[in-house]
Amino acid sequence: METESQNAKYGKSGQEEHPELVPEQNGLGGNTSTTDLERHSHPDTVQDCNAQPEALPSDITAEYLKSNTQIHGWLSFLLFMLVTHGITSVLISFLPDNQDYVESDMYYENFYWFIGDVLSALILCALSFYTLYSFCKRRPNAVFLAKTYLIACFATNIVLSVAGDYGNSGIGSLSNIIGSLIGNAIWFLYLCFSPQVRTVIPPSYRKQTRLDYGIIAALIATPLIFIALGIGEAQDNLYRSEQEFMENAALNLNDDEYTDGAIIFTCPAGFICEQYYDEAEWPRWIWSELANSDSTTTITIFSDYNTDESLDEFTDYWEGWQNEGLELYDSEVVIYEKRHANQCLYHYKVVRYDLDTSLYWRFVRLLAPASGKACTISAYDRGDDDYLNELLQSIRFE
Repeated sequence: METESQNAKYGKSGQEEHPELVPEQNGLGGNTSTTDLERHSHPDTVQDCNAQPEALPSDITAEYLKSNTQIHGWLSFLLFMLVTHGITSVLISFLPDNQDYVESDMYYENFYWFIGDVLSALILCALSFYTLYSFCKRRPNAVFLAKTYLIACFATNIVLSVAGDYGNSGIGSLSNIIGSLIGNAIWFLYLCFSPQVRTVIPPSYRKQTRLDYGIIAALIATPLIFIALGIGEAQDNLYRSEQEFMENAALNLNDDEYTDGAIIFTCPAGFICEQYYDEAEWPRWIWSELANSDSTTTITIFSDYNTDESLDEFTDYWEGWQNEGLELYDSEVVIYEKRHANQCLYHYKVVRYDLDTSLYWRFVRLLAPASGKACTISAYDRGDDDYLNELLQSIRFE
């Protein structure tokens, strides 16, 4: 009975599905009425060609879906986009622009981060081809794989946008990252609600395999493992570089010169210098405190690794170095400009605080992109800044 019912749904027993189609005899000798048959045969044909998922047999197979469904339109375009993006990701990971961080002093030729980037791109590329294969073969995990790919791309773009790791233009620009986020979201919703996707891979037919969850684990674990290894290598290389810098500098330092492992500077005339270390921080913090004989002028010098010359970056540093105790007093910005010292750009901002006598805070951010290093100077004085130019001209990054 069940078989006959299914046959009726697919037009194999028209008499049971449409009893009105049974030939009727008139009272003139058994002539068959053909009017109803002609009227109903065409609608039945249309219904068979557009069978809905609920009309599918319970024992549906991949062979049945391949024979009765087609991939076309937006779904075919999505699969093309996934494969294209997967191939492009691998190619970009090998481009010279993407290897700048491997060769720069800032990251000390960190091979782990480069390998992690390449492996992640290769996994994505393999996933894109596996997704295409699964859709073509009507495998139950096809939709799951496509969603996994989109989620991986979405997560990567989220990390890039939050971390600020993007360029001014091109593939890595902020506008392109935001566009990719919107595109990933739209395609994900398409996979969830598209009638074509539900027909090609019916929801009741879908399921995941252990391999699918293994792919997810690899997508998550690969970058995390290599980031952790890269951080360890960067820490070791940074410490080794500072030690070598200090050892070499110690052989050539004059009596009034000092180094913190990244820069060399001369203590201005009339000042004394003391240096402090914090081994618990990474990278290891070394800062220098300078003061003149009557302590009316104090200077703090700190170096780090940064090549961002933007005004926003300078503002972030300036806000981080502000003295909260001075915010209670009236103040005025008297100088805010860019200058150069020894062919290196520096941002210079001076704030005057109205205490009993005027107090000046001079904040300098000096950058040397060629070495990947930067130097921050924060000084307080009563208006005499003769020491500052002498100090800036003495700073060496190599």
